[in-house]
Amino acid sequence: MRARAPIGILLTHALLVASFAAGAMAAWRSDPPPADPFKDHGVPVETRRKALAKRAKEKERSELLELLDAVNECGDCAASRDLAGMLESWDAKELAAPQTMTTLIEMAAPEKPAPVRVAAARAVNAVPEASRPDAAKPLAVQRIEIVCVPAAMRWDPKDVSATAGRVVEIRMKNDDTLVHNLLVTTPGSLAEIGVAADRFGETAEGKAREYVPDSPKVLHVMGLIDPGKTGSLWFIAPEKPGTYPLICTYPGHWRMMNGKLRVKAPE
Repeated sequence: MRARAPIGILLTHALLVASFAAGAMAAWRSDPPPADPFKDHGVPVETRRKALAKRAKEKERSELLELLDAVNECGDCAASRDLAGMLESWDAKELAAPQTMTTLIEMAAPEKPAPVRVAAARAVNAVPEASRPDAAKPLAVQRIEIVCVPAAMRWDPKDVSATAGRVVEIRMKNDDTLVHNLLVTTPGSLAEIGVAADRFGETAEGKAREYVPDSPKVLHVMGLIDPGKTGSLWFIAPEKPGTYPLICTYPGHWRMMNGKLRVKAPE
């Protein structure tokens, strides 16, 4: 006959199993960790501002200097666009201070991550031109305004240009009755990206991704813009001159709603 384990050992084993199960259930039911206001996207503006004020107080520094550090530390993290918008909306007089301008110019250096360079350029361009130092002149943003023509399924203009390596803002005003997005893609990829978007159709995956195909040929994305709204897309124009397609990838739109971004070499 097999020897039976002592009752004490059996009870101990049972208690350990029960304790492990309870711990696992508690972990499964526990709330996810709070979002990091300096790393995560979608944190409410007020929450982010309170976190910035707390961080500045703890380090005994100004909130603006702490925000500049946060942008640098973030790099291309999920909060990069939110932090850039926060920096751009800062008081222009504070942004124009010599120390701040020097920092922004350093942040715009070519070796910095693209989101940091864009954030710096946005902040510099929020300062009146007369208040910017000469060293900040190369950071002037190239702004492109386009309109979604009502009931025409096209942009006006649909052929635009930018200088290689410059920070660009495309502002799209949606005067149509339909939602539209805007993608910048690699040269020659119009049909490939458009067909990939059509495959999404009205699938759950397509809706979740706002009809943006998962492709390395998609360079920059402006998400879906509702009728009557205006969206902005900030990016650094490609270093290689060429013609880069602009595409709306909402199902069925791309064949008519496309355009060209002609990137030219600096003069």
